[in-house]
Amino acid sequence: MLKHFSLITLFLFFLNFWASAQSQIDNFHQIKITENNLSSKAQLETFIDSMSQISPSSPAGKFIKSPLGIANSQTEILKNHRVNYWKLKTQGLGMHVFFDLLSLQKGDSLFTYNLNGDLLEITTEDELYGKAFTSSYSQNGLIFQLKNYSSKAQVHISGYSIEINEKPKRKTSDFGESDPCQVNVNCSEGEDFRKIQKSVVRILIKIDLAVFWCTGSLVNNTDYNYEPYILSAEHCGLSGSDIAPQSDLDNWTFILIMKVQIALIPKTKET
Repeated sequence: MLKHFSLITLFLFFLNFWASAQSQIDNFHQIKITENNLSSKAQLETFIDSMSQISPSSPAGKFIKSPLGIANSQTEILKNHRVNYWKLKTQGLGMHVFFDLLSLQKGDSLFTYNLNGDLLEITTEDELYGKAFTSSYSQNGLIFQLKNYSSKAQVHISGYSIEINEKPKRKTSDFGESDPCQVNVNCSEGEDFRKIQKSVVRILIKIDLAVFWCTGSLVNNTDYNYEPYILSAEHCGLSGSDIAPQSDLDNWTFILIMKVQIALIPKTKET
């Protein structure tokens, strides 16, 4: 009897969980569109081709300037906090959203969903490093839900990227197109570089109206204090012949290509 009671309780729990999740998705469908980009894939490809003629590497997408803040959100007032929603859509194109200001206090959370209502990430004060923030990637659009318990959260979106979901069919210097003299670390020639391989990061780069991908490496220092240094090529940060402005550098996103296990190397004692 007790076993049957437990199964019924478990069934009711999952039924309630499914109903809650379905209610969340239905609620998202009712959220008004904050920004709707009507650019086509053909228009984006034209931009990428034109930028490829004057850039060291081919852009992955185009940055659309679209300043958005709390005043542009859809607001819901609950008993002990405020909830703000932003819904940004594209026409079948990929998207990253760039925040030039995201300031959260203890208890505040920013939830990022795709348009199907799938949770992509949760951001709290502890996850932020500085004031800038770049969202996860999603196709067709993103929904942001800010649960503002402190009433002091600050949010400002500078704009978003539109990106082609598949690799463009054109000649580029990109993934899988290294020169014969360059060693692929995944091949047998890379056996001596397995630890170094784990330090490689992929970098999402915004420079002016273009969005690029570049790579770099995590590097340590002689204090072994985990200071987050990245070593990369100069051309990754160039805007023409100058280094990109700080506002663009603040929105760079670093993604680990492999799971990294970091171990401290003990410092030798001086005698």
